[in-house]
Amino acid sequence: MSNTSLLQVRISAEDKEKASEILEKLGTSLSAVVNMMIKQIIHTEGISLESKM
Repeated sequence: MSNTSLLQVRISAEDKEKASEILEKLGTSLSAVVNMMIKQIIHTEGISLESKM
């Protein structure tokens, strides 16, 4: 079994749907983006992730 942890985040259903639609067009998912953001925070020791269509 892999060494992973569950992260739960509360957001509005509308925000989740809108974000999921945008990310699907970009070829990714909410889960993948959260993981990318966490890795970026660790790498830069700050918040500096930007991605646009």
